[in-house]
Amino acid sequence: MTDEVNSTDTQAIAESMLPVFTDHSNKNKYMALRIANFTVTEAAQLTGITLATVLKWRRDDPEFLKQDTEGLTESKKKLANEFLSMEFVRNFHLALQKDFTILMKAALGETLTAQEHEYLLKIRSQYTPQQLGYIKQLAGEVAAPEGIDFTQLTLTIRREREEILIQKKEGT
Repeated sequence: MTDEVNSTDTQAIAESMLPVFTDHSNKNKYMALRIANFTVTEAAQLTGITLATVLKWRRDDPEFLKQDTEGLTESKKKLANEFLSMEFVRNFHLALQKDFTILMKAALGETLTAQEHEYLLKIRSQYTPQQLGYIKQLAGEVAAPEGIDFTQLTLTIRREREEILIQKKEGT
C-alpha cells in the first residue's frame, strides 16, 4: 500500500510539471513516468503502449519529442526536489505529532514510561529559536534578520519568566 501511495504521489507531481497533451491522455501518463525516471521501455509498458507508438508520437509531435528528450533533465531535477520536500514534510509532521503526544503527557503531569522520558529529554534540545529558524529557512520563509542573538533572546525570555514566577510567589 505504501509503495502504491508513493508511486501515485510521484506520478501526480510529475504530471503537474508537464504541458498537457490534450490530444492523448496516454502521452501525459507516459511523460509522467519518464520524468519519474522510468526508461522509455518501462514507461511504454506501464502506459500500455508499444515502443512503435512512442516513436510515432516523437515523429508526429515536435512538443512531445522535445519533452521526451530535452525537457526531461530539468523536469527530473524539479520532480526530485518537490518529491523530497513532500516526503520530508510528511515525515516531519509525523515526528511533530509524536513530540506533541509526549510533551502533552509530560505537561499534564502524567507518568511517563522510561522510554517516553528518554525521548522527552532528547527532543527538548530540538525546540530552540535556532531550530525554529532552520525550519523556517527550509520552509522557504525568510530567515531571521541579521543581528538577532537567539541566545540573548532566550536568556531574556527566561529571566522575564523567572521574574513573573517570583512576583507570583510573593503576591500569593
